[in-house]
Amino acid sequence: RNTTIIDLAINECGITLYGGLMLGPWIKQNGSLIKLDIGNNKLADNGVRAICIGISTNRTLTELSCDQSFFDIPYIETIKEMFALNVAVTKLKLHENDWKGKDYLELGQAIGSANTLKLIDASDNILGCHCMKKVCKGLKENYCIKMINIDNNGLKEEGALALGEAMAANTTVTYISMKENHIGNRGIAE
Repeated sequence: RNTTIIDLAINECGITLYGGLMLGPWIKQNGSLIKLDIGNNKLADNGVRAICIGISTNRTLTELSCDQSFFDIPYIETIKEMFALNVAVTKLKLHENDWKGKDYLELGQAIGSANTLKLIDASDNILGCHCMKKVCKGLKENYCIKMINIDNNGLKEEGALALGEAMAANTTVTYISMKENHIGNRGIAE
């Protein structure tokens, strides 16, 4: 039960539900953990829930990476609940997940309730235009986010227009990366 670790990278380690249930209480007790990478594991809903409960009361963790976690709705609902309680996480990385339509609505709500989140990296997902509109709803409600990475998300003009509308309401974002999307001239002009 080491409580001095500041950076724990356990991505692609074959961690399942049982490991998630063990990690949750440790994260809760660790007073020095700053960065946690739990990507590409098969934690299942209750494993993610246990970790998120630990994170929700941890006051030192500022960076959470869940790359290639293939989250579905229960995971994202759990993350939304975590952000409602957590006062420390400022960076969330959700790179290369395989989400579906309703997941984006939940993600948008999670972003909207994340009062400390400054950076979100949702690159290499397949947001598309419809889902981007759902994420943008959360961006309209969040006045903490400063940096957004939505590279390579299959966005077209409509998605860029939705982002532009969200940015008209959000004055805190200072950096947006949306490389490798097909937004065209109209998407950039408006």
